[in-house]
Amino acid sequence: MSNANELRIGILCNGPTLPHWQAQCIRHLLNEPGIRIVAVGMPDTSGPDNDARGLRGKLNDRLGELLFHRARAQEDVTSLFSGLPVARIGQGAVDIASVQALEKHGAQAVLSLLPDMPSTGIPRTSAALWWFSFEGDPIAPQGLPAIRSWMMQEAPATVDLVSSAGHIASGAYSDPGALVGLDMDALLLGSAWLPVEMSRATRRGPAVISDRTSTDKPGRESLYALLKHWLRTEMRHVFSMKVRPASGEWNLGIYPHPVSSLLAEEGNVNVRWLTSPSPGSSRAEPFGYHHTDGQLNVLYRKNDGPGSIGTIARIRPRNDGVLKRSRTMLSTASPLGYPFVVARPDGVYVVVCYPHQQRTELFRIPGSNDALDHVRTLLDKALVNPTLVEHEGRWWLFGTDMDAPDGVLRVHHAASFEGPYTPHAQDPVKMTGSGCRPAGTFFVHDGHLWRPSADNSDPGAPAVIFNRIVELTPDRFQEEAVRTFPGFPGTLYGHGIRTACDMGGFTLVDGFRPTAEVREMDISERSSTRKPKAYEE
Repeated sequence: MSNANELRIGILCNGPTLPHWQAQCIRHLLNEPGIRIVAVGMPDTSGPDNDARGLRGKLNDRLGELLFHRARAQEDVTSLFSGLPVARIGQGAVDIASVQALEKHGAQAVLSLLPDMPSTGIPRTSAALWWFSFEGDPIAPQGLPAIRSWMMQEAPATVDLVSSAGHIASGAYSDPGALVGLDMDALLLGSAWLPVEMSRATRRGPAVISDRTSTDKPGRESLYALLKHWLRTEMRHVFSMKVRPASGEWNLGIYPHPVSSLLAEEGNVNVRWLTSPSPGSSRAEPFGYHHTDGQLNVLYRKNDGPGSIGTIARIRPRNDGVLKRSRTMLSTASPLGYPFVVARPDGVYVVVCYPHQQRTELFRIPGSNDALDHVRTLLDKALVNPTLVEHEGRWWLFGTDMDAPDGVLRVHHAASFEGPYTPHAQDPVKMTGSGCRPAGTFFVHDGHLWRPSADNSDPGAPAVIFNRIVELTPDRFQEEAVRTFPGFPGTLYGHGIRTACDMGGFTLVDGFRPTAEVREMDISERSSTRKPKAYEE
């Protein structure tokens, strides 16, 4: 039965088999309350591939293999469209007839996952047409963005979902790629949330017609540019098969002031770094608690060098700087997320992301303080850097989407600490290239709740953004970035920071310094001599 308040959407796509990122667009819409997909438009056969032949086509295909992995995997979406009427449309770009075919089934908006846009302009129909724009380009014939120079750069890239009714849903993505430039899987899978955001904007009411609804396309890359992109990416791919030393070393530090003092532009940088880890290993993402004996304990992510999957370990910093051997508290066959600590009257709990099992787990530290005891699954989905805070009588669980760990912020809430946790009405609440991924504990300052988040706009100098929470209710979320803290310049680990853990009178932090090796693919990097280790871990 039709609901007068629901938004009825039609889908235009190239067939029952689509790239994974397009399948995710459809799944997210199906899971969004207040939305109903009413019909699908498909051509009888796939449209022509204008780049299928010649050297240009081969270069595009190879670059696609190198840059796109999960997002480009072909997926049968027949089950997603089960029971829906299918309208047969013409091949190629969107036209008025294809939109009108879905209007006949009651579609109020039409999401186009077809390549290209009509050369005659946007169809002016009763149903609003939604289409993707990747830095100004529409979807290419393969269902992916056309290969462009911006993919090879580290600067944030913007993806728009544009509506002929005037709305725009935008996401900015700056996740670093494994080979070169941007992580295109994160960009596409993060963009798969834009139709949900567009549906919310549409249901909020009319929009002013935007000047970004143009169908003008930038010229395609020259053959020379494609050859250059291919050679650079191919070489990175070849050398990535070799074991390479890490590009930097992380270590933990104690900042002897409240975390709120980092909001000041000219703060105290008197941080005490722990003794350096063993050569090739790193310590990062510290979260502290006081055990029953009153001594400070720090959980952190320990990495023992290339090939290591990392473990969650514990150390006990002492005022004299002497450290005993660290103790492994939790390890698995796959990498784990950071160990977020919650101290409660009935004990100390730890929230950990299990990416390989798509779960967020809750543990408790036993009286023996020698392991993490599993309590329960907190959430049946994996959140990157899961971070809890109690605020105005509710528990809030923040974390980023596994598909776009730096670009899509998700929020859940519950009446009690152990849940069950319900998605925020606006989940995901934020899509941007920097400032989404949690980077430590919430804290209260000047009557406001503050959230540290990761600034990854410069991959060589990670920083922490301090966001002031403006509004946080089950239905609304708003924050504003107030201060970007670059770390502790001039100190031993002064080249970046990615965690700030509030411990009341002091703050646990981590810091980064470049290592001395010369990279195989970046011979301009200067080498120096590494100091000998001060202890064994």
